[in-house]
Amino acid sequence: ARMQTLSNLIMETEEAKEIFKLYTQLSEEMAEHETTVVNLWTTEIEATSEEKLKQSLIVRYDNPHPKHPATLLPYIRVNFDPMLLCLLREVKYFLQLEIQVPENALQVYSRGEAFRLQTGNLQLICYLYNDILATLLDVERPLVSNKLNTIDAALAKGLHSLNWNSHK
Repeated sequence: ARMQTLSNLIMETEEAKEIFKLYTQLSEEMAEHETTVVNLWTTEIEATSEEKLKQSLIVRYDNPHPKHPATLLPYIRVNFDPMLLCLLREVKYFLQLEIQVPENALQVYSRGEAFRLQTGNLQLICYLYNDILATLLDVERPLVSNKLNTIDAALAKGLHSLNWNSHK
């Protein structure tokens, strides 16, 4: 009871009233800032996330041969945009903080585990393909050229026609 009386006495001082007023003002400004940042984020992700999901699954790039740097090899890599990873992480934290998330961001987030599995599998495929190219000797190339052509034909779908929305 004595503590409660003391607390009431402290809160009635001019200094405490000023501190409480500043606290309220700062809380309102922080809430406004949070709303502004979330609205900006929402606009940004709505404009770009759907475009990023339309990108091909894999892309080719030239990489120097490990033993003959002047020779470039047509390596492949997974084409999952880092911005989508950022989106998945941010939606997770927004949900934990109970901040409202736009519907399209929630739809992308709901597919997060599928993206994780797909990118993991594709990274393994890319690693194995690139390793074959890097370790293949010039004398071996004609012997396996038909197999390499078959592999390249299979990869063509991921390079040209399949994207992250293909199996929605």
